[in-house]
Amino acid sequence: MPRAPEIMASTGLIICLLLFIPAIRTGAQEIESTSTYNNINSGKYLRICLDNDYFSGSDKQYTEGFSIEYWAPLLGRSPLAKLLYYPRLSNMDVKYGMEIEQDSYTPDNMKFKVPLTNDRPYAATLLLKTFMVATDNHYGQRFASTFTAGVIGPAAMGRDIQTGAHIIFDNLLPAGWGNQVHNDIVINYQLDYQKQVLSYGNLLSADVDIMGRAGTLSDKTCVGVTFMTGKFQSPFTNSIFRKRTLFYVYVHPEINFIGYDATLEGGAFNKASPYTLSSNEIARRVFKNNAGIVIFYNNLYVEYFYCYQSRQFLKGNDHAWNGIRISMALK
Repeated sequence: MPRAPEIMASTGLIICLLLFIPAIRTGAQEIESTSTYNNINSGKYLRICLDNDYFSGSDKQYTEGFSIEYWAPLLGRSPLAKLLYYPRLSNMDVKYGMEIEQDSYTPDNMKFKVPLTNDRPYAATLLLKTFMVATDNHYGQRFASTFTAGVIGPAAMGRDIQTGAHIIFDNLLPAGWGNQVHNDIVINYQLDYQKQVLSYGNLLSADVDIMGRAGTLSDKTCVGVTFMTGKFQSPFTNSIFRKRTLFYVYVHPEINFIGYDATLEGGAFNKASPYTLSSNEIARRVFKNNAGIVIFYNNLYVEYFYCYQSRQFLKGNDHAWNGIRISMALK
């Protein structure tokens, strides 16, 4: 007869797969680095992430993103790390990371040089992020904060990257990058709180999260929940990653409440962009569902994910993209 843990793990796996399948059939903005579902129980590692909607059968809206991040204790000595907040509770395990991220956004129709009314503006961002995650093992909670600095506009090289990729793959060249959101400064700050609400060993986990962000790129709040099942190391413990094979699936639905989005409305200071959307055209509630499969083998971490997002402006459309993350735990 199957044991209770095996029954619970199998049930959890079925639930997650049922939630995961609709996300695939229906299909973000920025790349997530401090979420529980892509946690690595190591204080030092390197991670590369690639998002692209081309593999989802489209080439529009949030069209591509790329990041390289590095986590190490020495980053806690950085002057930027002094800007990161977390409550100084006892027995907190704190990790620090930095990331370079580039994202590009295009309208649904890229054939025309002139802006199309009721379509998304061309936009690109190039960001340097400094972040930390503080884990409270005793109470099953995590605190994360992120400071972001960078640029939006031609300096972010979105036009060069997308055009070069389309030349390589012999695809339609985007014609309207001359109308992209103009150069402006990006300064953003984000706080996250994640609380575990269900746990069964390293087989099943559920947590809720809330996030608040403010700055010149994006102002929003977010509420979400993460379900994980399989064989994993809990993100709510400070245990160090050990060499072994792990496998799990996750799903992370969330609701975003939008105040401001510079990729749609233009930069906070430079108002000379040739085409942007007005504030009353922005969708103030955006649903997003991220689902993925993760495999650990020795010190190597590989993740495939698929993301669905509801429309970001009132006359826009839902959108989906997928991507991969590859990480290596370092000594």
